[in-house]
Amino acid sequence: MQIENELEEETGCKLSSVIATRKERPCPMYQDLIFEKINMPLHTILFRNYYIAWISIFQRQRHENTLCWIPVLKNERLMVDPHCEEDARAWHELEVSSFEASFDNSLINRKTSSFSTKEEEDPPLGTLRIMIMQPSPMWPSFEIQDLKCFSTNAP
Repeated sequence: MQIENELEEETGCKLSSVIATRKERPCPMYQDLIFEKINMPLHTILFRNYYIAWISIFQRQRHENTLCWIPVLKNERLMVDPHCEEDARAWHELEVSSFEASFDNSLINRKTSSFSTKEEEDPPLGTLRIMIMQPSPMWPSFEIQDLKCFSTNAP
């Protein structure tokens, strides 16, 4: 991928399956995006929507010796109408420049990292938690698919 004469390269990342916070629906649902060995700042997240109406993204950060989830993108609409199928499987590109100032690229831009292998472990610092929302009862499942992340050598 080439954007405005900046060299971009695909980064190592892993997207979890959809995780529901309760057995009963509706309930909050999310997918975690964990990064591996990124040597340049994260620039772009590219993915295909599968019936998600909108997303919010939180980043795992440490504040005063406490791990917490900090909002970095709020209520990004992916479907014009959550009840209509027209744009339910569209591709989306999110540039981190559109994230809030609370986003810390240095937590992602690190030389060493490892994927968590246990579901019950806390995700590592820098992990992005993508909250996925779909208010329509018409779609029994929804998720992010075919996700790729790109880094850039630009400052």
